[in-house]
Amino acid sequence: MRGLLAAIILRHATLVVFAGCLSGTITFAITPPIVLARPSVEHSAAVVTDGAGRTVELSAVPARRVVILTQDLPIYVTLDEQANSIVGLSKLSRMYTRGSLLESIYPQLAVLPQGGSITEPEQLLFWRPDLVLAPTSPASDILQAIGIPGVVEVTVRSQHLEADILAAWSMLAIITAKQERKEDIVGRYRALLQALAAKPLIASKRVLVLWSFGQTWFGGDKGYYLNSILERVGITNVLGKRSLRQINVEEVMKKDPDVILLGPVGNTGRPSQLYASMLWKGVRAVNEKRVYIMPIHSFYNWPIDIPIVMTWLEELLGPQSAARDNRTRDLFSETYREVFHYEPTSEEIDRALWLRENMSSAHYSRFEAR
Repeated sequence: MRGLLAAIILRHATLVVFAGCLSGTITFAITPPIVLARPSVEHSAAVVTDGAGRTVELSAVPARRVVILTQDLPIYVTLDEQANSIVGLSKLSRMYTRGSLLESIYPQLAVLPQGGSITEPEQLLFWRPDLVLAPTSPASDILQAIGIPGVVEVTVRSQHLEADILAAWSMLAIITAKQERKEDIVGRYRALLQALAAKPLIASKRVLVLWSFGQTWFGGDKGYYLNSILERVGITNVLGKRSLRQINVEEVMKKDPDVILLGPVGNTGRPSQLYASMLWKGVRAVNEKRVYIMPIHSFYNWPIDIPIVMTWLEELLGPQSAARDNRTRDLFSETYREVFHYEPTSEEIDRALWLRENMSSAHYSRFEAR
C-alpha cells in the first residue's frame, strides 16, 4: 500500500519534491508548465454535470490552467481555438492529434508537457490546474481526495459512441465558454449528414477493418466505433455480429471481405505489406488490391472528421466511384477553412488521405489533386 503522499511545492521555483513515507523514495520533478499569454477574456464561475453524473463547480470558465488526462484534446482545442491554457497532458492524450492537421493549426500541442495520470498525481499537483479532464473511473476520486480542483470526468462508451461524443462536446462547450461555436459546428455536421443521406447507398460492400501491431492483427468487431457510419453508407462490417478482436489470415479468408480498411491511428500495417506477403495471397481483397488505410481522423472530433470519412467511403466505394471529382479533397479543404480558418496545402491533404501509401491500391489515383 502506498504511503502518504507529501508534496512540497515551491511557489517561484521549478522544483517539486514528492516522498512516499513508507517506501523511503524521493522523486524530483523539474518539468515546468508551459503557459503562453492568452488574449484577454472574461472568466466566470460555472457548474457542469460530468460523465459520471456528478455536479462539478468550476471556479472559472474558460479555465485558466487545464490538464487533460483523457483523449478529448481534439475537442478542447477545436472549441477553444487555442492551446495556451493547457498546462499538461497524459501520455495518451495526444493519440488523436499526433500527425493530424490540428498540430499544424496549433503547433503548441506538440510541445505540451506530458506525464500526468490519475494513479500518479504528483505531476498534476505541480501543474496547479483549475480544470482536469479525467476518465470516468473510481481512481478519479484520488484527484479530488488530494485537493485538486475542477475534476471533470468524461464518459465515452463504444455502444453509445456518437451520443457520448456529442455530450462531451456540449460539456466542453460550457467549460470553454464556446456554446455558440459548438452549435455552429454541430449544425454544420448535421447538414452534411443530411446531404450524404440523400446520396445512393454503397451497393452491398462487405468490409473488414484491421489494425496491425507488430505481427498481430486485430479486427473491428461489433463494438467498432465506425460501425454506425459504415451502415449509414450501406457497408456491412463482416465482423459486426461477433466480439472478435484478434484475427488471423485464415479467418480473414473465411470472411472473404470485398475490401479491407486499415485503421489510421496506432496501426503499423500498410497495403504494400499485405500485397507482398505470400501468407495473404489467398485473400480476395488482397489479390484485387482493395486494401486502403482510412483517412487520418479522430472520433473525438466526430462532427469535424466523420463527414470526411463518410465522403471518402462514398467516393472510394460508391456507385459513382469511377468518377474523379475530388469530393473528399474539396470537403477536407472546406471543413478546415470554415471551422479553423486554415487553408490546408495539397501535401497536407495527401498525408491525411495516405495518398502515397494507398497509391498501389485499386483506383486510388482518383484522390490525387486535380
